[in-house]
Amino acid sequence: MYICIMESKKEKQIKQLWRDTFGDNEEFIKMYFKWVYKSKYALTLEDNGRIISSLMLLPYTLNYYGTELPIGYIAGACTLADERGKGWMTRLMSLAFAEMKRRGMALATLIPASAGLFDFYDRYGFVRAFEYSFSIHTRAELAAPTGSCIARPMDKLDRRAFAYSDRKLRERPVCVLHNRADMNNIMRDMSLAGGRAFVAVRGDALCGMAFATPVARPASGSDERSALVREILFEDDEARAALVFAIAETMPVDRIVCRIPCTAASTPYSYGMARVIDADRMIALRRAACGAEAAGAETEGMDVKLLTSILLDYPDRRAHMSLMLD
Repeated sequence: MYICIMESKKEKQIKQLWRDTFGDNEEFIKMYFKWVYKSKYALTLEDNGRIISSLMLLPYTLNYYGTELPIGYIAGACTLADERGKGWMTRLMSLAFAEMKRRGMALATLIPASAGLFDFYDRYGFVRAFEYSFSIHTRAELAAPTGSCIARPMDKLDRRAFAYSDRKLRERPVCVLHNRADMNNIMRDMSLAGGRAFVAVRGDALCGMAFATPVARPASGSDERSALVREILFEDDEARAALVFAIAETMPVDRIVCRIPCTAASTPYSYGMARVIDADRMIALRRAACGAEAAGAETEGMDVKLLTSILLDYPDRRAHMSLMLD
């Protein structure tokens, strides 16, 4: 008999299934299962004590036009290699949607482990909802700051830095938020990857933050060193420039690639997907924030993918997700 279980004693099997599927290094796996994993987050299907399929259902909060909505983030969705193609993930996803509804989560989100999996998750009603663009800077074009803003590495996320990051993320109309525990895990993940966090200060006030990790050198053998800035938050162009310069000098790298929110003129790159769970609640909030017709004149019976796109303002790309442990 196949059942859904949430038992901490299954952690060893779940960890091995994760290891076999995703190929993450042991340091990351150790960190993830120490600091992120909880038995209550694990949804699995098993047969006679053998786990066939597993996923993590992690709780997050979405800032949705000024209202905090509980949402679910699906991580580590995988199936044993010899059991794939038999419908186990379809069953597990159905269980996950039901569990999210039971827990009062309004939206399901995930980040496909590879570009080819966007189409895979489409079959479960997920749509591309979170995208980003790039700004690229070379070290040669950067100049040392001359204004009052100074940027430096940050080794520990203190209360003031967390408050700043939380405030800046909430300025985005639709954005996945991170609590203090999330941010600490982000710092651990970055440290494992050789990354650094940076803060910009002007006088006694924070005016910017950035989170950067080095990028492996290309197979072509180029000597160019690059860093990916997974998130950059700032008050003005001076703070942004100070952060980018500090990254180039500290890591050190020749090229800095910043993930930034999409604009009308930028080229979008898909990052995460979403599927609405509590449509009525999100429709009501969307209409209250953006007008009576904001969610469409007629939503009754609307296809879940179309409705999700409308509620997350796609393709206008207002929804934002960053700093996930992807």
